[in-house]
Amino acid sequence: MLDLDTAMLHRLDELETDLLGRRAGAQRRGWLGETDGVDVTLEHLRRQRQVSMTTLPTVRRVSSSSCAVLMLGTVRP
Repeated sequence: MLDLDTAMLHRLDELETDLLGRRAGAQRRGWLGETDGVDVTLEHLRRQRQVSMTTLPTVRRVSSSSCAVLMLGTVRP
């Protein structure tokens, strides 16, 4: 399983958009094997996003008097 940096989560959305375009092109051309391969990759990407969203640390901003304090936690389902 791929470990993601929280700053890179947006990249999964970019990859999914690209893969959906590749899948549409493969379907138009009748490339069934390519379509199946992209589907498998999309499934893994979506599973990785789900796992990452439930295990990556979250940052909450909590105001403390005149200064701001960052609190780290973990998102749990």
